[in-house]
Amino acid sequence: MRAITLSPGIPGSAKLEEIPEPPEVHGSLLVRTLVLGVCGTDREIVSGAYGEAPPGSDRLVLGHESYGEVIAAPPGGRFAAGDHIVVLDRLDEGRTLFKRLVVLCNDVGLLSEEYDPASKQLLGNFPQAFSHVALINSAFNLTRASKPAEQRADHSAAAR
Repeated sequence: MRAITLSPGIPGSAKLEEIPEPPEVHGSLLVRTLVLGVCGTDREIVSGAYGEAPPGSDRLVLGHESYGEVIAAPPGGRFAAGDHIVVLDRLDEGRTLFKRLVVLCNDVGLLSEEYDPASKQLLGNFPQAFSHVALINSAFNLTRASKPAEQRADHSAAAR
């Protein structure tokens, strides 16, 4: 398959090259990429600002924002061959942002309605239910995202 790869930390090392197909993992989708987006994160990685190759490789594959067609899917999941999907693989950024947000909670784990980054103080009313629901949902989704497809799929949805 063709992919945009680079050597992390080396500015300007990005190139389009043929790489082996990733190994099939139980519960994974096979998706044909139709459109690949390049975002600000990709530009920063290409500049050498950050990025890390996966274990056993010296190159990192770019392209965490894409649109594609499902070619093969596990039975019983919520995707089927022929489905078109948008992929926004920003899980690491989500985890980082979540960790940054959680440390802003006060000593009993509450968030206020405002935060002043200059004084690093929580301002306004406590507790904020919407903030807590968002934190709980984010924690659930970040944890759930890396589980097998069977655990991610909504099996309560009506059959196709």
